[in-house]
Amino acid sequence: MIEKGILIWGLCMFMDGQLIEHTYQKSMSECMKSKRIAMRTIGNAGETERVYFSCGQLTADIEHIDGIGSTQERIRILKIHKHDYKKAYK
Repeated sequence: MIEKGILIWGLCMFMDGQLIEHTYQKSMSECMKSKRIAMRTIGNAGETERVYFSCGQLTADIEHIDGIGSTQERIRILKIHKHDYKKAYK
């Protein structure tokens, strides 16, 4: 099922100031936890100058994906219409 223009929390990854990836998060605290894990992982790869993660509220089109078999139920962000990030990079 697709919903359009929904206000959600998201974790976004920016590289060289460009939005590269975005992931749905259930809450701000979940987003901050995921951000810390991602920053540690990327930091170990030596990419911290080029890559930046940010948590925030997004207005987006989302898709609910049902869990089937071993696939977990999830929400996928299809398109971001608006976000509240002040900076896309350090």
